Amino acid sequence: MKALVLGARGFVGRHLVDELARRGAAVEAWSRRPIGAGSAGVEPPLAGVEAVRADLLEPASFRARRGPWDLIVHLAAHAVPNAAFSAAMARENVLLVRHALEHAAAVAPGARFVLVSSAAVYAAGPGRRRESDALAPRGAYGASKAECEAVAHGFDGVLDLRIARFFNQLGPGLPAGLFTSDLLARLARGERPLCMQGGDATRDFLDVRDGVEALLAIAAAPRAGTWNVASGEACRLSELAAGLCALLAPGTAVEFAPGPADELVGDPSRLVTELGWRARRSRAETLAYTAGRTDAAGRLQAPADRVRP
Repeated sequence: MKALVLGARGFVGRHLVDELARRGAAVEAWSRRPIGAGSAGVEPPLAGVEAVRADLLEPASFRARRGPWDLIVHLAAHAVPNAAFSAAMARENVLLVRHALEHAAAVAPGARFVLVSSAAVYAAGPGRRRESDALAPRGAYGASKAECEAVAHGFDGVLDLRIARFFNQLGPGLPAGLFTSDLLARLARGERPLCMQGGDATRDFLDVRDGVEALLAIAAAPRAGTWNVASGEACRLSELAAGLCALLAPGTAVEFAPGPADELVGDPSRLVTELGWRARRSRAETLAYTAGRTDAAGRLQAPADRVRP
């Protein structure tokens, strides 16, 4: 397989490039900045991976890159939906997708194009969100993802389009500004107790390795469509925090802001029944992987007495 990964330097992108290379694919890994192909930023790049500097906001930077590609996975985006996410970032998210689709349609018509979208296109609330639910984007980030999906559907018939709506992913290398990465950073700084800014919301967390396997199952699906990439399990942020603290700093108290906290959980039934995917990692395995408490073989190490810087 010849695969193109857009946004290859990002959290999911690095894991996807690793897995594609492990499966023997020839990979072009595009990023605005130079990358090491490994999920830990390992140099030199993995065998079969060509790291390419390309800025999707500037078509001239990639116009000469013409494949051919069997698979294109679009992960390039501003992907931290916190208070710093701006209207300019939302516009750029849409432009990144539009430029990628236009180039793919021109040089690789018929290629499988997987657009990674977000659970933020759904309204929060009790119960599990299904792909058939009406979209009700949350904030500027969610609105940008919904618009990206709409732009992508304009290329139906030219490209073999698939949409993967990612719920929360966990693993090493999470970008700053997310609940989990902020919690880990505060633990590393020795903050005690941990006073989080938001409420104790309920979310759906999935091991990024399972998320990457879901992406590849979607890429191999016999038809186009839209799939949730989720665990289907509700997890309160306080549960997640307690699990990470037990691994890294036992006895640490985590406090949340008072007030109501929303819920957003995905239904992965379509992914399971149609594509045969299943999440293979337990929450304990995922937390250990995220916290860096596994050895090279993926085995859980003994709990630490303190957080290592």
